[in-house]
Amino acid sequence: MIEAIRNYFHALLSDPKFLIIRKRLFYFAILFIILFIANRFLFIHFADRIMFNDSIERTRIAFSGNGSVYTADIEPSNEIMGEQIKHQKILIDEAFQMPIYALLFYLPFSLIKDFNVSLALWITGNQLLCFIVIGNLFRLMDIQLKKPYADIISLSALMMYFFIINIFHTNLAIIQIFLLTTAIQKIREQNYIQSGILFGLAAFNLLRIIIPFLILFLNNFRKNRITVITWFIITLIILSLAFLISDLHWLMDMIKNIFLDPSVYPLISYRSYLNKIMPSQSTILVEIIPIVVFFWIIIEWLRSPRENQAQELWLVSLGMTLNPLLNMWDSPYSTIAYIFVMIYCVSFWFERTSRKFHMLVLVLLYGLFTIFPLYKMVSTNQIVNFPQDNLLNILMTILLLLNLYWVRLWVMNPYATINQSQN
Repeated sequence: MIEAIRNYFHALLSDPKFLIIRKRLFYFAILFIILFIANRFLFIHFADRIMFNDSIERTRIAFSGNGSVYTADIEPSNEIMGEQIKHQKILIDEAFQMPIYALLFYLPFSLIKDFNVSLALWITGNQLLCFIVIGNLFRLMDIQLKKPYADIISLSALMMYFFIINIFHTNLAIIQIFLLTTAIQKIREQNYIQSGILFGLAAFNLLRIIIPFLILFLNNFRKNRITVITWFIITLIILSLAFLISDLHWLMDMIKNIFLDPSVYPLISYRSYLNKIMPSQSTILVEIIPIVVFFWIIIEWLRSPRENQAQELWLVSLGMTLNPLLNMWDSPYSTIAYIFVMIYCVSFWFERTSRKFHMLVLVLLYGLFTIFPLYKMVSTNQIVNFPQDNLLNILMTILLLLNLYWVRLWVMNPYATINQSQN
């Protein structure tokens, strides 16, 4: 086996047919070095150091077996606390409520003793994942761009509000959207075993993406993709049992934290949730939003055909657009899925409109999703905690919904595929 690995790497380094792969690895390494240096010395102070420290310490507890990650009381050092306060970050103290295996993603970074290096590597790794996610979405949506333009757009997407705010929150949103998009791509390739495993790995924070995840799951049932569902369940079982070695009671402790110290809807009433995040706007009109979202999804599920992948992804995109309404954009976690919806819509605009309109669409989308949020974040000196601006959030959601229902006319047209092939 060692000889086979040695032969593979020798071919990778010398065989002419691997020239393109070598070039991409070289450029990827250069990008990694540039991003790491910039993050370590310029942008690291914008990150939520306390949240990252909490995740790292819980990871060390989970893999050492010295206690429970659900009951551990983790206190950041004075240095970390001082940096956080100096940059005026809002501290959020919530009990750990995810499955213990979610900490697997922090494991490599918990082994690094230098906190700043570990944090800079985490930020860099997430930025590179953003780059990969954009490339995956281009392939998934069949967006054909010339090589330089595809890479330029992927790099510029790193400045999008959804990516930036989740990168510096040091949460798992980008990893989760990466796993979900890759799982969907594997379904397209009919690699159902890998897809099921990826869905299982992505199922660590379902409350933040509950609607699109349920739609994906039900689509697999309806399409009789039993292999995906089977391997999804197998993956969850293996991950759950693996951590019984370090913490025999982790599942019960997680359930206790979720139900005894609930913090998000629907574990608490929507009125209670609104009173916590925006007491001045807790009106009857706002409180019926979950009901509206619930019936909206049901109606579209019943009336929308799901004969091909484009139609399936339309429903998924609708769920990704409506899901942040359940927390009224209080958490940036679920808005990471907006990038999926945006590229889904853009793929149809690019296919069916002129080049001039392509530029107009890109300018409008980048203006609303990148330039304006970045201006607000920089002008208020708040990168992690984007100031609550419901007008901007409403505009983003309305724009995505308008785009979705416009392209729906093309997606749900039973003759769309025939007409496209004839053209």
